[in-house]
Amino acid sequence: MAYFANGSDGGYYEAKYCDRCVHDVDTCAVVKLHLDWNYEAMADPTKAKALNTLWPRDSDDIHNAACRMFLPKPGQTP
Repeated sequence: MAYFANGSDGGYYEAKYCDRCVHDVDTCAVVKLHLDWNYEAMADPTKAKALNTLWPRDSDDIHNAACRMFLPKPGQTP
């Protein structure tokens, strides 16, 4: 599941992916699930698996990978 060390880290990710995605960040289902479930997922393996599937970590397990729902806006590169 996504983890951001601070606001700058989250802002960097948002600029890299969310701002370029057809899904508006304010109505994005993946962002909403993370806001609703993030703390609960620590104790609920089903929620943790769902969050990890939708918003995985990079292979280094340090950085966030692209959201699985990321779809670039027309004219944006992946």
